[in-house]
Amino acid sequence: GWINALFNETEKDDTWIVYSLTSLANSFGLILDTVRIVDKTDKVSSMGIDLLGTHSVNDVLEEVQNWVNKLIPDSKTWIYHIVDGELRLANRAEENHSSIHLAQRAFDSHSVVYMADWNEAPRGENGLRIFRSVLAIPIAPHFGLDENKIESVLMVVNEKAAAFSHDDEQFLSQH
Repeated sequence: GWINALFNETEKDDTWIVYSLTSLANSFGLILDTVRIVDKTDKVSSMGIDLLGTHSVNDVLEEVQNWVNKLIPDSKTWIYHIVDGELRLANRAEENHSSIHLAQRAFDSHSVVYMADWNEAPRGENGLRIFRSVLAIPIAPHFGLDENKIESVLMVVNEKAAAFSHDDEQFLSQH
């Protein structure tokens, strides 16, 4: 009945229309939040199961990188370890070291660094940027250990500008 007032040329109760649209938007928002929560819960559960099957630090790092690639397709990942107070690239010596200053910023600030369109990104032979979006995520121990001690920095890059959503940033930094 009343919803027709939104689409017909009749005398309209503007206050009612505003309240109706607000209620409708809130309902859609709650449904979307519920879907996101269920999806994230499933992913975190699966991620936890996969991580329980690891046997070494290298296995854990490999699993983390696999999960980032599942969560954010077309992205590349690498990890910097903190060795003697300095960032050192783990495993992949072939990755470009130009991202180290972003990793250092994440390490120093103990917070995620996100560059939606990084102009200083390394360039390929054709002169174009190899990647444009960068997330540098500090990794700290949990479960009552020294949570202020950063042990690694996870780098996630993508060739598209603004490739990562706020949800991606939060999800990766929390899990």
